[in-house]
Amino acid sequence: MAKKRKSKGSKPLGTRPPRSDVPAPSDVSTREPSAGLSTDLAAVLGSTPLLTAAVLLVLSVAVGLSFGGVLENEFLNWDDDKYITDNLYVLSFSAENVHWMLTDTSIFYWHPLTYIVHAAEIQAWGMEPRMHHATSLVLHGLNALFVFLLMTTLLLAARRATDAEGPAPRAVVLAAGIATLLWAVHPLRVEIVAWAAQKKDLLSFLFMLVCFLAYLFQSTASEKGPRRAWGAVVLVSFALAMMAKPMAMIVAPVLLLLDFYPLRRMKKPWDVIPLVLRKTPIIAMTLASVIYSLTSSREIGFYAAENVAPLPARLVSALWGAVFPLVATLAPLDLVPIYPVELVEKSTLMNPRYAISLIALVALTAFTIRQGLLGRRAVLTAWAFYLVTVLPVSGIRQAGSIQTADRFAAIPTLGLFALLAAGLLWLKTKPERDTAGSTTGGTIVAALVLGGVLGFLSSKQTEVWRDSLTFWTKVRNEYPERAVNAHNNLGAIMHRQAIDTRDPADFDAAEQHYRDALAIHANHEGAWSNLGLIHLQRGQEKEAEEHLLRAVEIKPFFSRAHGNLALLYLSQGKRETAAEHYRKAIEGRGLVAKSILDLLEEELGSMAKDETETKPR
Repeated sequence: MAKKRKSKGSKPLGTRPPRSDVPAPSDVSTREPSAGLSTDLAAVLGSTPLLTAAVLLVLSVAVGLSFGGVLENEFLNWDDDKYITDNLYVLSFSAENVHWMLTDTSIFYWHPLTYIVHAAEIQAWGMEPRMHHATSLVLHGLNALFVFLLMTTLLLAARRATDAEGPAPRAVVLAAGIATLLWAVHPLRVEIVAWAAQKKDLLSFLFMLVCFLAYLFQSTASEKGPRRAWGAVVLVSFALAMMAKPMAMIVAPVLLLLDFYPLRRMKKPWDVIPLVLRKTPIIAMTLASVIYSLTSSREIGFYAAENVAPLPARLVSALWGAVFPLVATLAPLDLVPIYPVELVEKSTLMNPRYAISLIALVALTAFTIRQGLLGRRAVLTAWAFYLVTVLPVSGIRQAGSIQTADRFAAIPTLGLFALLAAGLLWLKTKPERDTAGSTTGGTIVAALVLGGVLGFLSSKQTEVWRDSLTFWTKVRNEYPERAVNAHNNLGAIMHRQAIDTRDPADFDAAEQHYRDALAIHANHEGAWSNLGLIHLQRGQEKEAEEHLLRAVEIKPFFSRAHGNLALLYLSQGKRETAAEHYRKAIEGRGLVAKSILDLLEEELGSMAKDETETKPR
C-alpha cells in the first residue's frame, strides 16, 4: 500500500522521491555535498535578493501598520507596575539593584534579563510609555525576521533530509515569507506587543529562535570550527532565553524534535539516547533555573494550595487550554485580554467545551501519528511541537486566575505555520503544478488579502490595551462573574481617583469593586490589602487591621500589605510592631509605593535595619 501511494506524488514536503525535472541552474541541490544549512540559507537568500528584500519590506510595513497603535497606549495597572512603574529596583543600576535583578524571584520566577532590559529602558528614556512600547514593536519585528529565517531553513532542511533536488529558491523564500507574514500580523500577537510587561516573552522568544537556527546550522556543519562556533551560539542564546523567561524550558524537547525531523537523526529508537546526552548542558541549565525559581519564589498568593483548583478540575480545564491556541488561530474573533479560570463545578467532561476539546486532541493526535507511520514526518513533528510547547501553558499548573491567554499561542502555533509553508511549497512543486506558474500570483494576492484582514483585526485589538480603564472594563464586561482581577484593578483605578478628589463616592465605588473581587475569590490577597488601605485612609483602624492581616495570612511575604500595616501601627504609636512589618515589607522584596517607603524609612529605618537586606536606591 505504501509503495503505491509514493507513485502518486501526493506526499508532502520531504517525503517525495528525487525528481529530475526541476531546473538545475537555480536549484538548491547545486550546493556542495559538504555544505551546511547556513550555506544553503545564504545561497537561497543571495540568489533571490529582490524577492528577499520585498518579503522583508512587506513584513516590516505589515508589522508597523498592524501594531503601530501600541505607541499611543499607556502603562497598565496589570504587571506593568511590578516590572516598570512601581518597581524601585529597576530605577538604576546600583549594586543593590543589580543584585536584586540577578537573584529575584518575587515576581513569579527567575528572569534577570527582563529586569535588566527594563532598567536600561528607564535609563534611556525614563517612564515614557511610547518608547517602552516602541522597543516591544521593534522586538516583534526582529522576531518576525528570525521566524522567516527559521521557516526558510526548515524548508531547506526538509529537502536535504531526502537527498532530493530542491525547489527553486524563489518558491522557498515565497512560501516562508507568506507563512511568516500570517504568523506575525495575527491578532494573537497583540498581547505580547501591546503589553509592556510581556517584553519577557518577546526577549525569550527571540533568543529561542536564534537557538533553533544555530542548532540546525551546527547539526549540518561539516567542519569542526563552524560546529563549535554554532554550538556556542546554541548555549549562549538558550541561556539568554532562559534568563528572559523560563518558558525556554521547552528548548531541549524541541531540539529533539528537530533531530527527529527534519534532521532525521533518529533512525532507530535507541538513537535518542546519545541525542539526549548531547543536550546535557541545556537540560542542566533548565533544571537549575526551574528549581531555583520554585524553591526561592515568594510569589505565592494565587499559587498557594487554597487558591488553586483541584487537580481533576485543572486537568479538564487544561483540555481547553491546549486547544485554544489552535481554535483562536483559525478564528481570531472576540479575543479578550484575560480568560479567567473556569469555575470548578463547570470543569468537567460533561461541559461540551471540554468534551469536544478532548475529542479534537485525540483525533488530531491519531491523525498525525498515522501520517508519521506513512512517512510524513513533517505533519507528525509539527503536531508534536504544538503539544510539547502548549503543555506548559495549558493550565495544568494554574497561573493565578487565568485559564489561558492570547500570548500562549505565539510559540505553539509556530510549527503549524511552518507546516503551512511546507504545504505551499509542495503545492508549487508537485508534478501537476509544475507548469502552472500563474498560481504564484494568485497565492501572493490571497496571502496579502488574508494578511490585511488579520492586520486590521490586530490594529483594532491594540485599542483594547489603550489604558487600564479600557482594558479592565473589557474583561469585566466579558466575564462579570469570573473576572476577579478586573474588579480588583477597576477598584484600584477608582481608589487612585478617590485619593485625588477626596470624594466619598469614589471611595465607595472602589470599595465595592474590591468586595466584588472577594465575592469571586475569597483568597485574593491584593483585594484584601486594598480594602484594608481604604479603611486606613478613612480612619477605620480596626477594619483596616483585620483586612491587612488577612492579606498577609494568605501571602506571608506580601510587601505591600506589610507596608500598609506598618503605616497603621505607626499611626497608633506601636513603633516596634510597625518596624517589624516594615522589615518584612523589605524582606519580601516586593513592591511598595515609594511615598510609603520613604515615610517608613524616615520614621523606622534605624529600628528595622537588617544587615542582609537594604532598601533599593
